[in-house]
Amino acid sequence: MGRTSRWFKRKGIQQPPKGLQMHYFPDQDSVDAAYGSGGEIQAPVVTAHHPDSKYQPTGFLQWDTAEHPERPNTISWIDVDPDFRRQGIGAAMYEHAKRFNPDLQHSEQRSIEGDDWAHAVGGHLPPLMDEDDDDWMEEKR
Repeated sequence: MGRTSRWFKRKGIQQPPKGLQMHYFPDQDSVDAAYGSGGEIQAPVVTAHHPDSKYQPTGFLQWDTAEHPERPNTISWIDVDPDFRRQGIGAAMYEHAKRFNPDLQHSEQRSIEGDDWAHAVGGHLPPLMDEDDDDWMEEKR
């Protein structure tokens, strides 16, 4: 998966479960072929499949590309099924995505959980948006 168990331990992140599979979809055609068109999943995206998920994706990590000049290489969405959280799946998706986009960075628009996750996995962390400007965020620290 790209990182050793020592990296996960040093970061305080549980090592992903054995049998976890990652899939990278570089373009919308490949996403549509796998999941059908018209869905919420937008490319580029990495999906995670837990061995107990009955072939359904348990996580998604997608990011903006150069087509979004205001946010190139910025994570726009990460989600792990609540039944599979705290198992290192988000960190594994992040590391897998960085294989395809080494310039991947965290967004300044992060939920509380997203901010905690971003600090745990590391990488460039832009400051969170000013509280007065982030009406998108329901939770406050």
